Amino acid sequence: MRHRLSLRSAMAGLLLTAASAGVVGCSSNKPPDAMGTLTGTISYQNPVELSPDAVAYVRLADTTKGVMESKTVVQKEIKDVAQAPITFELPYKEKDIDPSREYAVEVRIVDKGKVMYTNPTKQTVITKGNPNALDMTLVAPAPRY
Repeated sequence: MRHRLSLRSAMAGLLLTAASAGVVGCSSNKPPDAMGTLTGTISYQNPVELSPDAVAYVRLADTTKGVMESKTVVQKEIKDVAQAPITFELPYKEKDIDPSREYAVEVRIVDKGKVMYTNPTKQTVITKGNPNALDMTLVAPAPRY
């Protein structure tokens, strides 16, 4: 009986040691990624009544190769957009920003699957002396025929 008890104690000790090593081995002393924040307000020309389902999509993109080949850095969905101005904060990881590249913000308001408003011009931000805060006035997109 004594032999069996010491074997159990030894096994329990080994398991505890292995579990502790696994926990220590998995822990990370790496600090969290540094974050930046892009802030702004959104208003729109010729307001129309939006439904409660309307959503604003705010996207930060790398536009170095042009708007058509832009790559999303981060995007945020904002609900409750019926009343302008709409304020937003768009956090991003600073490591995702290359100071030699160009970044822009794109905003569109969609209501029941239809794009109601979008920014009419490219809004460059963050790098090359561009701001981290902006006020945007959206317009209704031109009708398609």
